[in-house]
This record gives sequence, C-alpha cells and structure tokens, in this order.
Amino acid sequence: MNSLVDCKREFATWTVSNPSATKKQTKDANTKVGVAKRKRKESIAKWEVVTKKRKLCSGGFSVKIDQLYLKYGANHEHYRDGQFDGGSCRSLMGNTKLLFLDLVAYVEERHDASCPASFQQIRAKLKLYERAQALLDVVWSSVRGIDGLLPTEEFKTQLATLMGT
Repeated sequence: MNSLVDCKREFATWTVSNPSATKKQTKDANTKVGVAKRKRKESIAKWEVVTKKRKLCSGGFSVKIDQLYLKYGANHEHYRDGQFDGGSCRSLMGNTKLLFLDLVAYVEERHDASCPASFQQIRAKLKLYERAQALLDVVWSSVRGIDGLLPTEEFKTQLATLMGT
C-alpha cells in the first residue's frame, strides 16, 4: 500500500465491511492514512527542494534561458503568472537570430559526449525552432497592420506571398 489514495480506499472499504470495529482497529486504520499523508507531504517537500535547486543552479539550463531572455529585453512578468507580456514577445521576436546564436553557443559549450544526441542534431533542431519563430514573427507582423488588428487586403496578399501560397 503505497499511496494515500490506496490507504483511504482501504479504510473506507474496511469501515463499511466492519461496522462493529473496535476503537483500536479504527485507530490503526487512521494511523495508516496519517502515515500515507505524511509521506506524501514529505515527498512533495523533497520535490520542491529539488526543483528549486535546479532553478538556482548557476550553470543550469533554465537559468541560462532566463538570462538570455533578460539580455534581449524579455521578462517573465509576475503579474502574468510568469508569462511574457506583449512587449517581451516583440523583443524576443525582433532578436530571434541573436537569441538562437547565443543559445547554440551555450549548448555547444555545455554539450557532453555521453549525450545521446550529437551537437549537430541539437543544432539542427534549434535551427528549426529559430525558423519557426522567424516565420511566426512574419505572420504576426503581417496580420497586425498599421491600420489596426484586422489585416487589410494588402497585408493578406503580402502574407500569402511570404508564406508561398
């Protein structure tokens, strides 16, 4: 019996099938549920410590990504639950090439020979992401015109040309 759910389920089944259970038996069953709750709480606390350490690790990937975001004018806004606001997104889109150049340099510096993916495979995947972000930037800038949020016919034609359709 490993999980809290299993303990609760067993306790509920046991109490229904044993209406005349003694106080000691009921207390023993409640103790099992309490132990499972404590173990669950402990494991959650351990997980939080591990994730906090990973995020605080000075050479960690998450930290490096956040540093790159800040370098190019993007910040996880607390008032948006850690998401980027419009200004941050525009800043990232405008610096796509530089951002990915820095990211490739970081991955190359940190790549380990024991990694199942070669550096060339990782670089190729990053190039695909860079291309996707650049295309997304084109789409956004074409759809949102000077006249407002809705695209004009001129923007639709331009977008069709850029996308090759």
